[in-house]
Amino acid sequence: MFSIKQQIIQNSKKKIIVAGIAVIILLSFFILELIVVRRNAVKNRFGDEIAHVVTGHLLVNGKKIYKETQNNHQPLVYVFAGTTEKLTNPDSFFQLMRRTREAVFLYSVAWSLIFTCFFGIRIVPFIILFEILKFANLGHLLLGKV
Repeated sequence: MFSIKQQIIQNSKKKIIVAGIAVIILLSFFILELIVVRRNAVKNRFGDEIAHVVTGHLLVNGKKIYKETQNNHQPLVYVFAGTTEKLTNPDSFFQLMRRTREAVFLYSVAWSLIFTCFFGIRIVPFIILFEILKFANLGHLLLGKV
């Protein structure tokens, strides 16, 4: 018979193995999704997303949001776009759009891994479903609703 301490250790090992499997499944899925994101990064343009990226560029260059720029969304999208530009230092607008969409992708990956740590393997099918549906609902773009 196992003691309570040995049972706790066995259960902990099983949980770690299950969590590892969930992370491997998610990372495999996200690698495939990254290929799709990179291939389609500059194909589809959406007016609001371009406005967010341009306003982020203006913020990087010292303009004040809502005073020197005309905006109608919360500031997070503009700060996100400006931070992406500041960190990646792109050479062209198309490269900036690509880097911004990749940053949105990485943001999504980070939250998916956080949810997996909290909820375990049960959340993985929902994350995969959400990530697939995200493309149909423009969730892969830098929009105020995302």
